[in-house]
Amino acid sequence: MKKQNLASHFSTIVMFGFLALAFSCQPKKEKSPVATPSGSTGTDSGSGTTTTQGDFGIIFVSTTTFDGGAGLAAMDAACASEATTKNFTGIFKALVSDGGNRKLGGSDWPLSPLGEYRREDLTTVIGSTDSGSELGFPLTNSITATAKYPWTGFSVDSSNGWLFTSGTCGVWTDNLPQFGNNTSVYGNTALSNYVAFTDPWSNLSEHSPFSYYPYDVNDQLPNTLCDSLHPVICVQKYTKPLPSGTKKVIFRSTTTIAGHSGVPIFDQVCSADAVTKGLSGTYKAMVSTSNNFMSAVPQRLACTTADCSGGAAENVDWVLQPNTQYVREGATVYTDYIGTTNAAGIFTFPFNATLLAGGGTFWTGLGNAWTKSIPFPNGGTCGDWDEPSFEGTLGDGGQLGNLSISNGYSGCSTPRHLLCVQQ
Repeated sequence: MKKQNLASHFSTIVMFGFLALAFSCQPKKEKSPVATPSGSTGTDSGSGTTTTQGDFGIIFVSTTTFDGGAGLAAMDAACASEATTKNFTGIFKALVSDGGNRKLGGSDWPLSPLGEYRREDLTTVIGSTDSGSELGFPLTNSITATAKYPWTGFSVDSSNGWLFTSGTCGVWTDNLPQFGNNTSVYGNTALSNYVAFTDPWSNLSEHSPFSYYPYDVNDQLPNTLCDSLHPVICVQKYTKPLPSGTKKVIFRSTTTIAGHSGVPIFDQVCSADAVTKGLSGTYKAMVSTSNNFMSAVPQRLACTTADCSGGAAENVDWVLQPNTQYVREGATVYTDYIGTTNAAGIFTFPFNATLLAGGGTFWTGLGNAWTKSIPFPNGGTCGDWDEPSFEGTLGDGGQLGNLSISNGYSGCSTPRHLLCVQQ
């Protein structure tokens, strides 16, 4: 009986051993790289490991090639399809010009403002766009490590920036092998900056990643015929998020008020408008008084020296806080992020984004270096916001530089908006 049990146990152990060996021989399924919506010279494609996309957009060159009459929709469709194959999420479009909405400043421009862009390896930085969604030169790294020649339809040079050209194969509808309107400009993705050269007519011109003029000795044209095949540059329509951390809100009052109404009334207007807008917290008006401590009016000052050389000690009842992030009302994306104040409680120009998305003026009483406004005896502050016959300084919310706080004057009896700052 004992021998029989031992034999049974031995058989069971052998059976499980064979099963374990069989399972261990099965091939393992590997995860594909995944990218979900920040340099080095790097490579063009990923390494095959799982990588998470960070705070940046992706640019790659399509493997699909097109003749010049393929159409914008087909180019976009290829970008979308190849992005899906690469496990990239989001919207991808072709960086080509059509002279209409698909151009710098147009509603269908694929590059986003104030964003960093990387190659498809997700590590090699190509460059960053400015507030106007323009990719600046020189690029941090070229779009690809090896030269590819995509259709673009742009004329991009250091003098004129990104311009639409007539060389777009009839706006990507014509693939005839003719000259004139049946040619198009293409780029060289291995370049990272403008490269000066002399064309066959001895005119000084420039190559760039988006406008490459390889003059042919036979036709001596700076374009390529529309029956030839080229890829396109595919760009992820990327929206940069707001920075992390606590942020305070700045908005322009809906109420207008005469400049001689006084700082306490200004603050009341800001508080009331904030309630109307459904904003929480306390709000005060960003205005400066005259730095006249003999005045019966309580003073509100950012700086007594240019740009507060003495630091935050120069602040008197000032409305901006040191080292604090500020955003526009209703901020959801990075383009609503105005900037972060320095240790002295003022912004260093230029802003990251304008104070107001749509521009507009408001009372400030400030000079262009955060001191009181100086052209008038009472500092352009409506006599400490108390005299209807004086003048007060205005700021322009559509400016990125010091004109945002000091750009013209208004009679103090004229109702104007206020810039309201969360405390």
